[in-house]
Amino acid sequence: MKRRGLTFFFACFMVLFAVVASGQDYVGTLNDAPYKIRVPAGWNGTLLMYAHGYGYLERWNPLTQFDYSYADAAPGMPFPLGDGSIIFMEDVLLSQGYALAGTVFSGTGWQVKEGTHELVSLAGLFNGLVGKPKRTILIGYSMGSLIALKSAEEAPIYDGVIAGCTVGAGISKSVDLIGAVALAYHTLFTWPESWGAWYDVRNDIKFFTDDPDGVFPVLIGQLMDPNNIPKFEFIRLLSGVPLENYYPNPATNWPGFVSLSMFLATEARADIEARAKGPVTQNADHVYTLSTEDRNYLSTYMSFTDGQIDAHLSAMNSQTTVTIGLPQKQYLQKYFDPSGEIRRPLLSIHANKDGLVGNYHESVLRETVKCAHNESLLLQVYTNDAGHCTFTPDQLLHAVKAMEFWLEYGTKPGSDFFPAGLGFIADFTPEDWPIGQKNPAPLCSGAE
Repeated sequence: MKRRGLTFFFACFMVLFAVVASGQDYVGTLNDAPYKIRVPAGWNGTLLMYAHGYGYLERWNPLTQFDYSYADAAPGMPFPLGDGSIIFMEDVLLSQGYALAGTVFSGTGWQVKEGTHELVSLAGLFNGLVGKPKRTILIGYSMGSLIALKSAEEAPIYDGVIAGCTVGAGISKSVDLIGAVALAYHTLFTWPESWGAWYDVRNDIKFFTDDPDGVFPVLIGQLMDPNNIPKFEFIRLLSGVPLENYYPNPATNWPGFVSLSMFLATEARADIEARAKGPVTQNADHVYTLSTEDRNYLSTYMSFTDGQIDAHLSAMNSQTTVTIGLPQKQYLQKYFDPSGEIRRPLLSIHANKDGLVGNYHESVLRETVKCAHNESLLLQVYTNDAGHCTFTPDQLLHAVKAMEFWLEYGTKPGSDFFPAGLGFIADFTPEDWPIGQKNPAPLCSGAE
């Protein structure tokens, strides 16, 4: 019996050795969701798991962005090379010896809850198919960054966590900011009744549609009228979005951050409302303001008078009466608002001019972690870019190497891991949250 056990163990070891030596891809469905596992020849023992964003916006392609028939094991955006060819993140990471795993999640849309559980299941499947890794690092982009943040607090299976284009303020503040965009749009353009209310969108609303009253057809018509640009600039400045990449670019099929923010304010918010079983946007504690610099810009370049600016802000501030129910508040907190109680090293990487998830998310995350006295477990780094989740293969690879160093030596990696030559920015200070509060609570009000 003992000899049989040893023989079986040896046979399993040889199968595992053959897989690692030659490389192996595994694809299939887990809990009815497509997954992909890739193990390179000469696996270095580290498993990188990938939590994708909402609708795979980080692999933007107008034709395939909502294709959930296959999974990415790493961020899927193709990156052009100087010779005209392209390279994919999966191939770059595999070439460095990392095993990769990713899943579509069971369904579509806002899946922080489902994605968190599906990735834990996928880690278990990897252990059964391939073997237990030396270390496991979770990488989450955009919506997936909330899965990463939640896992850094609650999921002990990960040794380290990398969050990219990080929703560091959590979903409650994020949907409130989305609501501010919706209210500003309502104030300057009037929110169509067919979309529902600006604070409670129609449950089945779709952003891309042939319906002339649909969101995108209405929005693109307004954007094509140059007389409306000052209004959109007001909305942009109110929500703290940089000008770069804000407007659509037909030459590259880029919809513009203005389109993506309206997608979040309509279809994506309706999705969250359905999951939370009620409206999720509140503004009862908000104060809407513009800085002196922004007011000067609007008056100098956009022909707004001080009276017009004050009238728009006054109209918005007169409507700060919207609250949400306790069940909705609890849902948002659970899926997910960070508490700062991270239990493993967390590296957050953010573009300085991200127009969808602004760098001000990092300010909130930093203060949240600081209030929980966990600064030693958080490292925030920045890239000089105006994209959302458009980190290059070299940038992500350096983040992974930095995390491995951190896990190996117990020392937070220094700036030499993030060279300026690759587009990193040293000593960058993120902006403050763009929406003020009527009676702001003291920082760390709930901490000792």
